[in-house]
Amino acid sequence: MAVNRISKLPKLKVLFLAGDNILSPAVFDIDGENENAWRYLKYLYLGVSKMTPSGGWYFTGDRGSAVMRGFLLDVRWENLDGDLPWFDFRFHPDPITFNPFLIAMARAIVRMPALKRFTCMFHEAAVVNYYGPGYFDKY
Repeated sequence: MAVNRISKLPKLKVLFLAGDNILSPAVFDIDGENENAWRYLKYLYLGVSKMTPSGGWYFTGDRGSAVMRGFLLDVRWENLDGDLPWFDFRFHPDPITFNPFLIAMARAIVRMPALKRFTCMFHEAAVVNYYGPGYFDKY
């Protein structure tokens, strides 16, 4: 996966990937890597879609609790998938898809010795933050 390879570029210190990127746990793949992978990475921000690469969802919910976000005319429920147009009900992590992503993330973070801050933002559903040792010492 390209994002995985880019994140491991020698001497890369900052990677900011904004937006709703459709990513899988493979973005954190460490199989067969040497000890120098992610050695210099200090700041990592990933904006992640609620949708998985296979078309599934990292989050689930009840359509009856949908929140309308915007003005739409002639909306039919059978045309909505929970993302666009702005009827959103997917706010609860789906353990089947979300847990493997979270586990891969945790395994990768411990292999980033210089990491000061990590943020993974799932489009309006969840945020995962990690602050490295000494991050708050400057305050």
